Amino acid sequence: MPTDVSFRRGVTRRGFLTVAVSAIVAGVVAGVGAYYAGTLAAPAEVTREVTRTIERTTTVTAPPTTVTKTVTTTVTTTVAATTPTTPTTIPTAIKIGYIHQFVGVAASEGLHEYPIIKAFVDEVNKQGGVYLKDYGRKLPIQLVVYDGESDVARNIELCTKAITEDKVCFVHSGGTPDQNIAHHTVCEKYGIPNISEYPIEIFTGEGKARAQYWKYSWCGSFFSIPAMMEGYFTVFESFVKRGLVSRKVGYLLEDNPDGRWWYENTKSKYESLGYEVVFPGFFPTGTKDFSGIISVLKDKRVEILHINTSITDFPTFWRQSIAMGYKPKIAIGGRYMGSLDDALAIGPGDTPLGLMTELWSWPIPGCPGTDWIWETYPKVTKLHMGFGVACQMSTWQFLIKVLEEAGSVDPEKINKTIPKVEAMTCIGKVKYDPETHTSPGPALIGQIQKTPTGELTLQIVWSSDPAVPTVEPILIPPP
Repeated sequence: MPTDVSFRRGVTRRGFLTVAVSAIVAGVVAGVGAYYAGTLAAPAEVTREVTRTIERTTTVTAPPTTVTKTVTTTVTTTVAATTPTTPTTIPTAIKIGYIHQFVGVAASEGLHEYPIIKAFVDEVNKQGGVYLKDYGRKLPIQLVVYDGESDVARNIELCTKAITEDKVCFVHSGGTPDQNIAHHTVCEKYGIPNISEYPIEIFTGEGKARAQYWKYSWCGSFFSIPAMMEGYFTVFESFVKRGLVSRKVGYLLEDNPDGRWWYENTKSKYESLGYEVVFPGFFPTGTKDFSGIISVLKDKRVEILHINTSITDFPTFWRQSIAMGYKPKIAIGGRYMGSLDDALAIGPGDTPLGLMTELWSWPIPGCPGTDWIWETYPKVTKLHMGFGVACQMSTWQFLIKVLEEAGSVDPEKINKTIPKVEAMTCIGKVKYDPETHTSPGPALIGQIQKTPTGELTLQIVWSSDPAVPTVEPILIPPP
């Protein structure tokens, strides 16, 4: 871990809920308020911290280990002082809300990402914290951690609590896009800056400047959808042009805004490239019998499969598909895998070998902080590297520099500083556009391959950034 905690040395499900976003934004715009009145003008309160430990133990089983994760939340109770103080009272800590998911459909992200974020914050605090010039000293970071339980209503409740009761000055949140939109909505109401990582086009409303809706909300360190789609086509063509697969692509799509978005926005592109498209229909979440879909794909001899399903549904499909004697030569998609642990849970042995997935992010060799992540991650968790680890870490590397530049825990100062800061991080440069409030990361495609010793591992096979090392993709072995 370098002594410069902002990692300034030289040198990323999630669902695509475009339809849902439009509806949510429409309802939010009217209710978005400015920074709550009187925060800086009124005399500050004296706070005494009452620590209450709330433990939520979640057991995740994925070969070859069983991991138990306990989330501890620190809640601060504010008690009015008998003697008024001034707005220049020096805070005891930099309180940052960490609203993520540790149970439910988005639990894989929180369980894989929180251990390394906590280790990073601990390292910052070991060095005295972050220097804030308004107070002439370093202040430690106090994480206020809440489990949104993969439920939108619960996320709204806990994000509100972190702001109104715990008095956080910034919120870092994660989950599916609908959960992240909920975080944005709450933070806009109270004037608290918030960064989340999810597909850029969901946040921007497919081209519209989100600044017209959000003032305090930012989205970055994640791929753009057009870049990822280009990766799909590039990988497919690399096999088609060598005569290894036919120009026929089929879909495995969940019946939700995600699945519909991908179908509506890729079908015409495939057809324009000369592909025959096989669409066996959408399937409802929680489907237990995929025999109908599998039969269509098998009868049509589909060799390229485009996937967009939940982590919980895909293993059922894949195991049934193998049992029915069908396996595509190429299978690629999003949301159905969030780590090597998810791949290993699909089935024993070589069951997941050759599957390709969108990588939300990955620590890029040679970038600041990458070596520290790889050295530290196995020390703080028994899980394999999660796809969201690097994008979250890059946000925290960026945030440290923002706090240093803002020199204050004032949310307004922090928010105004975000578009002014540029930081080199574990995924490369992070620099937010003041108009769109976004900072895209590289688009990456990973694949389950074997190490020289025969163990399954994750390799990067395509990147929108040519500086990222890649390996050649392989075909899925026959059933």
